[in-house]
Amino acid sequence: MASLVQTTLPTSEPVALADALNFCKVFVTTDNALVASLITAARVYIEDVTGLMLAPRTYCQSLDCFPYYPYSREPYGTLYGVGALSLYFGYGPILPTPIPPYGMNQNGHLPFEIVLLGNPVTAVDRITYIGQDGDPHTLLPGQDFVADMTSFPARVLPLPGSVWPQCTLGANCVQVFFTAGYDTNPTAIETVSDTAGTTESPDEVSSPPQQQASYTFVTGIPQTLYVAMLMLISHWYSNREPVVAGSVANVPHHIDQLIQTNRVLDFSLGVSASL
Repeated sequence: MASLVQTTLPTSEPVALADALNFCKVFVTTDNALVASLITAARVYIEDVTGLMLAPRTYCQSLDCFPYYPYSREPYGTLYGVGALSLYFGYGPILPTPIPPYGMNQNGHLPFEIVLLGNPVTAVDRITYIGQDGDPHTLLPGQDFVADMTSFPARVLPLPGSVWPQCTLGANCVQVFFTAGYDTNPTAIETVSDTAGTTESPDEVSSPPQQQASYTFVTGIPQTLYVAMLMLISHWYSNREPVVAGSVANVPHHIDQLIQTNRVLDFSLGVSASL
C-alpha cells in the first residue's frame, strides 16, 4: 500500500496577495487577512479537484516494499523461490502468465517502477528503505536509481539492467522523498542533471551511465489554473453565504471548466478517477 504525506508547507502561494486584492478590487487593508485565507483555500480546492500540487513543497511517499519482479507480486517469493532466476533476482519464481489482480501491473507501467502520487515532481531527493539486515539504507538519484520527471505522473526506477534491493517486509519500509509543485513564474523552466557521481568525481554520472543524464522541462504554473484561482478567490470574496435568496452558491461553471481542463485522470483500471 502506498501513502503520501506532506512534510513541509508551501513557502508561498501561486497567487500573490497584491494580485488577488487588485483582481477583487479591494482597496482597504482590513480585508487583507480574509483575502489571504481565500488564496490558500482556493489553492487547496483546486489541488483536491485536479490532483495537482499548485504550490511547491516536499513529500514522503511510503510503501511496504519495493515493486516485485514480473509477474508475481508475492513478497515472500524469496522464502520459497527456486531456480537460477530466483537466485539471481531474489524475487522468487516468475509466473508464465499474469494472474489478476496479482499479475502484471494493470496500468501498463514497467514492473519495477514506483509511480509518485504527487505531481508535478520537480526533484527527487532520496529513497530510504529498511534492508534485510534491519538497518536503514539510502539510495540517491542518478547513482542508485533513475528519477523520471518527464513522465506524468513522475516515476522512479532502478538503473537500467538493475533491480531494487531486497528490503524488510513491513509497514512503510520504503520511503521516497521528493518535491512537487508548480513554480509561481509561468515561464519557469528547470534542467535536471543526474550528476551524483562519486566522492572523487562528483560531476561525473555514476556507473552504469545508460540512463539519460539531463533533461529540461517547464515547471511554471499553467495560466488556466492561475486565472481559475483569481476567479475563485473573487467569487468567494463576493459571495460569502452558501445560500443567497433561496439559491445555493455553487462554483460558477466557467471557473469549474478552467479547473476541469487540468484534472489528472487515471484510466489504468478502466475507471475515471483522480490520481
